[in-house]
Amino acid sequence: MDIEIECRKCRKLVTKNSILREHVRPRFLDPKNPGGWVSVCKECSQLEAEHQYLEYKTFAISKNKEPYKNFLESIYELNAMINIRLPDKKLSLTMARILYATAITAMETYLSDTFINRVVNNGDHLRRCVETDLEFRNRKLELTDIFKRKETLKEEVQEYLAGVLFHNLAKVRLMYRTVLSIEFPADMTPLFKAVKTRHDIVHRGGKDKSGAITSIDQDKVKSLIITLKAFVKAIEEQLSNTAAGSSFESTQDL
Repeated sequence: MDIEIECRKCRKLVTKNSILREHVRPRFLDPKNPGGWVSVCKECSQLEAEHQYLEYKTFAISKNKEPYKNFLESIYELNAMINIRLPDKKLSLTMARILYATAITAMETYLSDTFINRVVNNGDHLRRCVETDLEFRNRKLELTDIFKRKETLKEEVQEYLAGVLFHNLAKVRLMYRTVLSIEFPADMTPLFKAVKTRHDIVHRGGKDKSGAITSIDQDKVKSLIITLKAFVKAIEEQLSNTAAGSSFESTQDL
């Protein structure tokens, strides 16, 4: 008969094979458990790991006060690395694939950090995000929880947005339009293709669905960098114009 052990978090009884030992930092040291070990089920362990990851991600995003500057610095580094001469062609192509994927990540970081920081630090943007995003439309709210929910609304939105895949350009395009009134280029085909290529590089070992090796060289990386710089610059210019317009309106109201 399998021995059942209580999960310290959810209090369910599960078999010994479904229990993990986790180390925690107790608020008060327990003489009976000086090492701080607790027994938790695999499901609770996974949920806690996901929560801690989102906490770290939201913290990192909040510290990126200059996403455009950081994007340009990343692009500068990529441009420098793409010109490094390697011993043979195979290594050069491998490096090109890595830099290609990293360039998309730089764009994703810019889109993520720019959007999230503007939403959580602006009441109008925060409200628009909650009112227009289907995720929040489908979340339930008991009337008795309304005040508590309002107090933690910013954190709830921030945690949700930290989990959004900002290389999903179709979704992100709609978010930028409805919340920030920012328009992406009419023709997004090159960027959509670039994101798909990045997916093959990162998640399929550089191969497409047919098993063919994704062909990326230095010229394609340089071309991608030019496209990304133009894309991000266009967004940044709209954000600057919007901010200037808002300041003017505020001054007029005074």
